[in-house]
Amino acid sequence: MRTKRKADIMLVEHDRTYSALVKEALEKENYRVRIAENGAKALEMYLDKKPDLLITNVPLPLMNGLELVIRIRRYNKRMPIVFLSDLKTTDDAISGYNAGGNEYLRKPMEMAELMLRIRVLLESAAHWGKRKKSFC
Repeated sequence: MRTKRKADIMLVEHDRTYSALVKEALEKENYRVRIAENGAKALEMYLDKKPDLLITNVPLPLMNGLELVIRIRRYNKRMPIVFLSDLKTTDDAISGYNAGGNEYLRKPMEMAELMLRIRVLLESAAHWGKRKKSFC
């Protein structure tokens, strides 16, 4: 019996302790995870590896998460993007959605919620990827 391929996820987080925690949770769900510690490296990795989903903080060295997402959206309008941020105001969340994010979660959050949102976004992307017509 073949098992379904799990997604490749890129995690962009400058806090090494936090990124290790999130990576461990993702790997327990059998996702493949790559980590970038700054926005510039993340853009380079995205262009090289083309992950299935991106998780990014907003405050990052070299290029913030908002700018990173705006640049990635030039290449890929459909890849699910989750902001996982220290910034907590409604205006911060609105900025994340306006940049092109699909979700904006505020730290700290429950890992179970992050895993659920990732699963839902990936299932939705797979469903819409099968459709011939784009509504964007």
